[in-house]
Amino acid sequence: MGVEQTLRRHFMQWEGMTPGDYRIRMKESLTSIQKRLSKSAIVTPSMTVAALQSLDAAGSGTVRNDKSNIPSPSLSHPRLRRVAIRLRDWSGWSRQLVRGVQRFAQEHPGWMLYVDVGSSERAQLLSGEMELDGIITAILYDVKGWKRMLSRGRIKVVGLSGTIAKELAGLPRVQIDNNKLVDHIATHLIAGGFRQFAYCGGGDPTIHVDVRHEAVQAFAASHGYPYHVYRQSLPGIHMPTLTRWIAGLPKPIGILAFHTGIARQVIQACARAGAGVPQQVSVVSCD
Repeated sequence: MGVEQTLRRHFMQWEGMTPGDYRIRMKESLTSIQKRLSKSAIVTPSMTVAALQSLDAAGSGTVRNDKSNIPSPSLSHPRLRRVAIRLRDWSGWSRQLVRGVQRFAQEHPGWMLYVDVGSSERAQLLSGEMELDGIITAILYDVKGWKRMLSRGRIKVVGLSGTIAKELAGLPRVQIDNNKLVDHIATHLIAGGFRQFAYCGGGDPTIHVDVRHEAVQAFAASHGYPYHVYRQSLPGIHMPTLTRWIAGLPKPIGILAFHTGIARQVIQACARAGAGVPQQVSVVSCD
């Protein structure tokens, strides 16, 4: 049973109690919840802001019910550290990341993880409505919103994206070694007979820093291979433009896509352009 359900179950039992009975049951319930929180992290994929606020009320010694606010006895327990994980989708990479953060959180009692998934920015996350201590995010499209939140200096943010707006380039980030990644992918394509390379990536290079694009470009230049790049603006790809770009590429060619979602769009564009996959165009990505 999750903490939200535990709270609801206990709170529903208090209606009609005498003040003395209420104080005893309140202390027992919060002590039980405290023990649950101290043993492990809570992963709440769909917990709402209201549920987070109810947990905050329980932790501060005040409980809200349908009729009134009743102060509770003061109980000493570790303060919850609320950390949001903001992901683009539920891909294998995303699930592994959540499991990794969960393992870390289990070693640090009092962590509560709020997992939010979707391709668009979430106003709640940037507006300050949620009482958070930190955000781990792979989505940084709303540059103004992130800059505004960071300027408050209250919430720590760690980025996960391989591409980021130049205005946010100083944000702490965790990344893979893109040079090693590109070296492995290029070796695979060369073994398949491809000697021309292209990159379909994560953002407009005039406003974004794309380290994966830089790694592909560096590999092609250092080995003397022809290189092409599709330039786009986040968050979406314009399929007719992508189709024309693929139709105009020399063949055969190997294309590295920024992530698997873009790779699927590249394959669709190849079909529209009449380019055979993988004979004429080999599409490779990473999760």
